Amino acid sequence: MDIQRNKGTASVEQLVLLFAVVLGAASLLVALGPTLEGRHQTLMLLLSLPFP
Repeated sequence: MDIQRNKGTASVEQLVLLFAVVLGAASLLVALGPTLEGRHQTLMLLLSLPFP
């Protein structure tokens, strides 16, 4: 029940986790290079992640 109730509000842990995911995705993008294929794979990977 707590998860259902707190779903609307973002906790500090969720913000930190989201920041880490964005940071990781950005570094992954840089690592893969500016190729269209690499960016597409990164986007697909991000979309497959379960967001809180």
